[in-house]
Amino acid sequence: MTLAALAATVFLRKSKLFVGARGTGIAGALSGFMNVTAGVGGPPIAIYANSTNWEYKEYLATVQLYFAGLNVLSLLARGVPDLPTAGWAVAVGAAVAGLVIGNLLSSTINESVAKKAVLAITGIGSLATAVQGVLTL
Repeated sequence: MTLAALAATVFLRKSKLFVGARGTGIAGALSGFMNVTAGVGGPPIAIYANSTNWEYKEYLATVQLYFAGLNVLSLLARGVPDLPTAGWAVAVGAAVAGLVIGNLLSSTINESVAKKAVLAITGIGSLATAVQGVLTL
């Protein structure tokens, strides 16, 4: 489903899958549902951003807070994973490193390249999730 929506927004330039309040609600609901069930809440938001031509700098600032809240809610819905202390340290360290490195590099990255990278990562993540689902049948 996400791959089809992504293809529509990338290849059909006039596609407006998630516009207006209704589109925002649909993108958010899909993102939340997919995050809790499959751990991939990002693709609907990336598709929403592409479909609405969301300004890149605003997108970056907003999704950091959005995903923090989404993941807290997902943890409440699914329960906190049983990880060893080292696992938690790696997860927190990776998140902090990603935020720091991303903030340092954000001013040097071309907006057009960044948008393409987000869509490419969205496609790869969606495809990987679909393959994983098929392989576990």
